[in-house]
Amino acid sequence: MPLLSKRARRDQALAELDRLRQELQRWYDDRTEADRHVDGSPRGQYQTQLQSISSEVSGAVKILADDLGNLDLKRDVADIYEHCALIERQTYWLWRVWYFFREKFDQRNDPRFDKILRAADEVVWSCYRPFFELPALKNWRPPAPLPYIEPTFSPSALRRDQRQALDRKDQDFLLVKGAFAELPVPLIKIPIASIHNPWALVLIGHEIGHIVQPLLEADFNQTFADAIQTAVENAGVDEEDQAAWSAWADEIFADLYCILTMGQWGVWALAQFETGRPEVMSERRTVYPAAYTRLKLMHAMADRLKLPTEKLVAPPAPSKELQKDLTLSGAVADAIIALPKIHELAAALPFDASAYAGGQPGKNMPEVEQWSRHIRGLEASPASSKIRSARMAVAGGASAWSQAVYADDDEQPIAVGEALASKVVAKVAEAAAPGVRSAIIVARDERKAGRALMDALVELDLPSG
Repeated sequence: MPLLSKRARRDQALAELDRLRQELQRWYDDRTEADRHVDGSPRGQYQTQLQSISSEVSGAVKILADDLGNLDLKRDVADIYEHCALIERQTYWLWRVWYFFREKFDQRNDPRFDKILRAADEVVWSCYRPFFELPALKNWRPPAPLPYIEPTFSPSALRRDQRQALDRKDQDFLLVKGAFAELPVPLIKIPIASIHNPWALVLIGHEIGHIVQPLLEADFNQTFADAIQTAVENAGVDEEDQAAWSAWADEIFADLYCILTMGQWGVWALAQFETGRPEVMSERRTVYPAAYTRLKLMHAMADRLKLPTEKLVAPPAPSKELQKDLTLSGAVADAIIALPKIHELAAALPFDASAYAGGQPGKNMPEVEQWSRHIRGLEASPASSKIRSARMAVAGGASAWSQAVYADDDEQPIAVGEALASKVVAKVAEAAAPGVRSAIIVARDERKAGRALMDALVELDLPSG
C-alpha cells in the first residue's frame, strides 16, 4: 500500500477549494434571496457589496484551482506535497477573509441585532445616497457602507481606502488589510448600546462624512484643512496652533456633515459622548479638538446654518490654550461654511434648516419635530418613503428622547427609554425609501477578480502549522 499519492494529495486540496466555492455560492444566493422589500420584490440593498466580496474571493479560488489543475504530477512527490500544502494554507486564509465580511452581513439573521441594523441600514442610505446628487457624481456611486454591531463605545467608520486601520495583532486582520487594494465595502461600527439607545444612530451622519469627504473632489481633504489653517493663521496664532487645527480637519468635516444631515441633533448626540469633567473636556487631542472646543465649533457651524442649539456650558476656568481655541471656533466656522464646495454639498443633500427648526405644531411644523411627536404618539406619521426620511426620523428620535427621557429627572428614564427605543427603531426602519439600492460603478474586469487577494496571499508569511 503506497504511503504517498501525488494525485490524491492534489485532489484533496482541490476538494477543499470546491467546498469553499460551494459554501460561498450558497451564502451569496441566500443573502440575495433575503434582500427583498416587505412586499417580496427584489431590493438590491446589498447587491454590490455581495458581488464585490463574492467575486474577489471566488476569483482567488479559481486562480488557486487553476494552479492545482495545471500541476505536473510528474514532479517529485515532495515538491507536489509542499505545493499542495501551501495552497491549502492559502485556502484556509481565504475562508478567514470571507468570514470577516460574512459575519458582519449575517448579524442581520441574529434576533438581537436585526431590528437595529435594519434601522441603521436605512439611516446609512439616507445619509449616503443624497451625496451623489452632486453634479460631478451623478453617474458614479460606490457600494454603500455596511453597518454592523460591535461592543464599542461610539460609532466609527472604515473607508474603502483605509484598510491599514485593520492592522492588528490578530493575523486575520493582517490578511484582510493586505487582501484588497481597497475594501470591497466601507464598514461602520454601531455600538451595541444603540440597541437600547437608538438616538446614537444620529452619529451615522458623522461616519458617512468620513466616507464621502475624499469623494467630493481631488484633494478636498487638503483644501478643507487649508481653509481651517488659513482661518487660524489670520487670527494671529502660532504655527503650533495652526498645525493642531489642521490635524483636526477630517473630524471637523465629519461633524459638519453630521449637522448637514441631522441638524442640531448631531450636536446634541455628540454632546452625550463628549461631556465629562472640565479638566478632561479641556484637553486637546491628536485628531479631535478638546471636547469643549469641538462642541463650541459644532454650535458655531449650526448657528451659521441657522439651526438652534442649546447653550454650551463653558469650563469654570479655561486655560489660555482652551480660551484661544474657543475664540478661534467662530473664525473656523465662517471659513469652512463659506467654501463653495460646502455650499454645493448642502444644496445636493439638500440641507434645509426649516426641516429641523421653526414653525409650530399644526402650522408649518418642522419635519423632524413631526417625527418626534409621531414617535411619542402625539402626531400622525409624516410623509415618508423619501431618501431623507430615515435621517429625519432618527433625528426626530433624538428629539423625542431629549424631551421624553431627559426632560424630567423625577421620571423613570430607563423605563421610558426602553419603551421609546423600540418605537424609534421601528419608525426609522418604516421610513425606508423604496427602490433598488445597488451602486453605480465602473464595470469590473472579471479577469482580474481575485488577483489582489491572491497577491496578498502570496506575499503573506503564512504559518505552516
